[in-house]
Amino acid sequence: MADEGIIIVGGGVAGMVAARALADAGRSVDLIEARDRLGGRVLQQRDPDWPMPIELGAEFVHGRPPPTLRLLKEAGLSLQPVEDRHYWSGSLVPDAPVQLREVWGFNARARRLLRSVRRDGPDCSAAEFVRRCAMHTEDRALFELYVEGFHAAPIGDVSIQSLALDAEESSSEEPEQFRVQEGYGALVDWLAQQLAGVAAVRVHLQSVVRSVSWERGHVRVDVEQGDRSRQFEAERVLITVPLGVLAAPSGLGIDFYPPLEQKQAAFGVCAMGHAAKVVLRFREALWAPEVSPDWQFLHDAQGSFQTFWRQCHGTAQQITAWAGGPRARIQSVRWEATAAREVVATLSRLLGVPVERALSSLIGFQGSAFEHDPFARGAYSYVRPGGGDVHERLAEPIADTLFFAGEATDGEFPATVAGAIQSGERAAREISAGH
Repeated sequence: MADEGIIIVGGGVAGMVAARALADAGRSVDLIEARDRLGGRVLQQRDPDWPMPIELGAEFVHGRPPPTLRLLKEAGLSLQPVEDRHYWSGSLVPDAPVQLREVWGFNARARRLLRSVRRDGPDCSAAEFVRRCAMHTEDRALFELYVEGFHAAPIGDVSIQSLALDAEESSSEEPEQFRVQEGYGALVDWLAQQLAGVAAVRVHLQSVVRSVSWERGHVRVDVEQGDRSRQFEAERVLITVPLGVLAAPSGLGIDFYPPLEQKQAAFGVCAMGHAAKVVLRFREALWAPEVSPDWQFLHDAQGSFQTFWRQCHGTAQQITAWAGGPRARIQSVRWEATAAREVVATLSRLLGVPVERALSSLIGFQGSAFEHDPFARGAYSYVRPGGGDVHERLAEPIADTLFFAGEATDGEFPATVAGAIQSGERAAREISAGH
């Protein structure tokens, strides 16, 4: 006979939040996570000798999303504003000499272009929108940088209507941006402590779900735990794995028996974006203010990494190199010394600093690319043309037995930690409402 408890597949933020809410509602929970850690695409490295969080996964809080703010307040964590000073290299055209110049309202400028999209008009790709608008060179380069960098989506595959909706929902010309001062990892640690203190929640790490067999009112989850197999049974299961795993071909993600025919149309109008990230740590600033500006974001339209951002604490400098969309896919994503040197060389070229000086100041680096993580298969979700209601379709339960959460299932804050939090809370309410 099936346990009346709930199985949650996926120990990212959505799964952790849902487990906590279900336990509060009096349900017992088995939380099954393939990795040896909780947090999913929140991945923070810690160095006791380094004064800043090293975020290899989620990093920014975009605007003031209530789900994130509520949880951070409860956890006693704080937000740190991000100074929004953007600089471009040259004129964003090929072979231009490097000349950094400030761009006021970088994100607002891209959003203004998106606000020209007719919301009652037909959908198309962002690339087709650019062609129809006949944008001049600089606007086109800016727009591509914004779409493929910020949304991590190929400009030829992402829905212009989905981007326009995102711009429409921005409450100001230049939405505020923050970091969690203690790092997103501190939020994951707090959630893990919350779950550890509840006897009704059993966390199973290094437990890879291979299949879910289901019929109305009963599920069986087949799991590999090292060299042994295990089965979990319950009346209901909540699936919180990333879209890249949920929609993966047979044998590459989770096999469902019977297959999720109800979700196939939705899988066709959404996809996972890709991002590669290298975090460089320097013992001191590489540039003099009279030579290079006091930048926070630096964009290189022609480089393999199109955006850099920096943090500082005293003399310590942390610079993150980011490639989103197609550029991320062409990165070799090998984190040995040669890869770091290539990134440092690009940064040195932009800042007018000798490469050897930069390398002599480099004290460490880490990199990530969730495309190569079999338990993520991408960075975060985006919508293809014609996928206007895809978040709702992905979230819809099946037979009051299979439930779904994760950033891709949230229409208000998709592709963000806020969306993961909100979706976990929503799914827990749906499950609780059934009993």
